[in-house]
Amino acid sequence: MAKVRHVVIVQWLSARPVVGEIRKILIRYWNEFWKSATVADVRNLNKQEEFQQHLFAKGLNVGSVNSTLEVGAAAINRAWKRGVISNVPFIHKVKDDRDTSDTKKGADITLDDLRALYRGSEVEHWHDLLTILIGTACRPGAARELTKEQIDFANGLVYLNKKGRRQTGKNRPTVKLPPTMAARFRDRPDGVLVLWRGQATEKNERLMRIARKRAGLREDVNLYSIRHFCARWMRQNGVDPWSCAAQLGHGAGGRLTMTERYATADPLYLQAPCNALETLLQAVVAPIAGEKAPLERAVFRRQHILSF
Repeated sequence: MAKVRHVVIVQWLSARPVVGEIRKILIRYWNEFWKSATVADVRNLNKQEEFQQHLFAKGLNVGSVNSTLEVGAAAINRAWKRGVISNVPFIHKVKDDRDTSDTKKGADITLDDLRALYRGSEVEHWHDLLTILIGTACRPGAARELTKEQIDFANGLVYLNKKGRRQTGKNRPTVKLPPTMAARFRDRPDGVLVLWRGQATEKNERLMRIARKRAGLREDVNLYSIRHFCARWMRQNGVDPWSCAAQLGHGAGGRLTMTERYATADPLYLQAPCNALETLLQAVVAPIAGEKAPLERAVFRRQHILSF
């Protein structure tokens, strides 16, 4: 009989050679609980409920528990499709009664908060990431995956959805390229723009914690807070609801009909959001009165340390 831990590890890793840290943790939860149990043992509803309670005891919320269950279910289903196991147990998810209709992924921030967050780290890839997030108002995943090939410098456009990638419910639109963002990336080599030691970044959680702490911001401030602020900034600067929705990839505004796909050829296409976000970029990136340049700050820190 196929062991649960073997199926979950082998099938998940076979499907996804590169597994993020969060997924690794979820896989570990399966192995911790089921140990030497077989896939057939997973059919036992009482054992499934014990597994759910085991996850809740770790402090996971309903969403995280269900994510853990989905990881295992996907691996077991893949094993069945490839003939490793003959039957697939149904994995029961936990009923989620939370009201998430008004839940945002990041806390609200102010312009001063955003300036402080930008200066929370001086490493290049942090500033690259925030330049993309502010300049396009995109989701963090789209910013981390953006390549130079997705930027049309000649026509001033950013194709947030990489060619060949299927659009999902989190639509990645084509938006205007702000001048400040164009200047930062024009001379970069081809490939992913946000790099740490030559490699694409994944979650930026450690760097986010460092920057947030230095900026004196609450723990519920995250990269989505930037997207929320950009949306409010656009509306405060007179961007109409349709253009704002199109920039963010929301609803009808973010999904173009066949005829509207030629809209990017219009010189005025999403120009209002672009102007607003360019103004915001300049407000964030521009030196604050009395602020030392990055090199001056580094020299000052070294002198300060040597003085002790």
